[in-house]
Order: sequence, then structure tokens, then C-alpha cells
Amino acid sequence: MTKAKDLRDLSLDELVANCEDERKKLYMLVNEKKQTRQFEKPHRIPQAKKEIARMLTIISEKQMANG
Repeated sequence: MTKAKDLRDLSLDELVANCEDERKKLYMLVNEKKQTRQFEKPHRIPQAKKEIARMLTIISEKQMANG
């Protein structure tokens, strides 16, 4: 899990790319859970959601600051 302080150091483009990667990861985790019915690490889904929310918050902060 990445700290918000570390995410604020990234550029807007890097944040958007990281957010897309995290969304793909979440998609894969949810599909794995649906297909297997026995999910080894179910705590990863809420972690991924929180990470996405953290990135989106920082992206909106940066957009508001730029204009």
C-alpha cells in the first residue's frame, strides 16, 4: 500500500497510469474470486479499492491546484 505522501510526489500522468493499473488489478481479483469461489487473500480487494480512492483524491487535488 502506497502512502498518500509518496503519491503526491508523482506527476499527474504517473498517477493516472498507476490508477489504471490498480483498476486492472482489482478487476482481476474480483474475477478470480467469482470463478474459484475459494479466494486465498480476500483482503486484497478492499485494499485495492482504497488505493484507487487515494489516487483519485490526489488526482483531483492536483487538478484543482492547476486550474
